[in-house]
Amino acid sequence: MSSANGIVRFCLFAAVIGLIGVGVYANSLNTKLAQRDATVTALTTDRDAWKAKFEADEKKVAESATALQQEQAKVHDLEAQLEAAKKPSTRKR
Repeated sequence: MSSANGIVRFCLFAAVIGLIGVGVYANSLNTKLAQRDATVTALTTDRDAWKAKFEADEKKVAESATALQQEQAKVHDLEAQLEAAKKPSTRKR
């Protein structure tokens, strides 16, 4: 019986050591997972901030393009007025 008790004790000892190892491994995986979740959250926040900035800048670009077209139309009108003013008058004396 004593050899059977020794084998059972050894198996129980090995099982306890194995369970401790699995627990340590699971804890390290849980820690790594929490770190990855924090990283993903930070990256998502940054992405959303950059997206909002991009959309605001895109709106400014559209507004600036419209303003540029309006100013170019004004320049064209002023150039036409200048050319008309440069022409000598055709009045007869």
